[in-house]
Amino acid sequence: RTGILQKNCKEDELFLESVQTLSRNKSGKDLPFMIFDARSKIAARGNQMKGKGMENVANYENTKLNFLDMANIHAIRDSFEKVTAMCNAPSNTKWETRLEQSQWLLHVQSVVRGAYFVSQHLVAGGAALVHCSDGWDRTSQLTSLSLLLVDPYYRTYSGFQVLVEREWLSFGHRFHDRLGMAHPSQKSPIFLLFLDAVHQFLVQFPDVFEFTQEYLTVLCDLFSSGWTTTFLRNCPQERSSADRLQLWDVLDAMRTELTNERYYLSTDPINPRVSLRHMVLWREYFLRFDWWRETLAEDRQGPVVWVPDHAVQNCHLCHERFNALKFKRKHHCRSCGNIFCGNCASKRICIPLKNYTTPVLVCDKCYQEHTTSP
Repeated sequence: RTGILQKNCKEDELFLESVQTLSRNKSGKDLPFMIFDARSKIAARGNQMKGKGMENVANYENTKLNFLDMANIHAIRDSFEKVTAMCNAPSNTKWETRLEQSQWLLHVQSVVRGAYFVSQHLVAGGAALVHCSDGWDRTSQLTSLSLLLVDPYYRTYSGFQVLVEREWLSFGHRFHDRLGMAHPSQKSPIFLLFLDAVHQFLVQFPDVFEFTQEYLTVLCDLFSSGWTTTFLRNCPQERSSADRLQLWDVLDAMRTELTNERYYLSTDPINPRVSLRHMVLWREYFLRFDWWRETLAEDRQGPVVWVPDHAVQNCHLCHERFNALKFKRKHHCRSCGNIFCGNCASKRICIPLKNYTTPVLVCDKCYQEHTTSP
């Protein structure tokens, strides 16, 4: 049913009726045909006002409609900004409280739980339809994760590549938009959330995946960097004109370092624990730059270790969010290596102990330290 008038499409109904015939268990008994809608029921009804809609199960025999209540791109973006700001903050005060307030693990759990529901129905022999509002965000998360749980091939080094190519790249996940290259309002870490969910599986089942945690971190960096053509643009047609290195070539070259030595082939589906208490922060990604703080604390006179640009979303001093449209750009302090906005890093001084013999940009805090030191 689409739009306010709730129009229906006979062709779609006939297609779903044909798929229903595949929904049988091992004994040959017909199972309900399951429709998994990633949205909440309220959101689905709201989408009808925009000309979209949802299925009317009264038009289909033996069919059930399940709403998975997964958050939209805007909620995911806000949550990600909060958890990254928390992880990059110099203070550990109220760590657990701030992690809970970010709701990041709640979103991870929502994706993992939804994929688990889909996989359980598939294992029983049932057929399922998965969709969200448009079909290129939450849908890709659910289909790829459920297949990862069901089919051991996708847990291999090469199989995971096939999974991403098919469920994300070929089915049209809008990487260009979600990386914020079109408009800031469309930016959202949907693919990163998927990788975090895969990380949860690796934590619970470390021996049944042929790739490692480091593989996920490298993949995450490569897709967001724009260094390769694999994740450029929004669809295969737009990428075909690009001529750069393929991401999979890089990962294949690193296969020895990124292969799990403990891996063994298990043909059984995996059943993850999906409650919130079993979700853990992806420390290999969110906290991997903690070492630079320890380095600076141990040797303030040594070489400056710069915090990577992509690891920071807010000014280290005033905590204002960086935004190119509002001229809130990122500036590295040459003394401490942290990232600041232009208001908090506007002064220049010489730092002989760090081999800066000509004036270089420093933050206000380091400027005060250097100019007031005896």
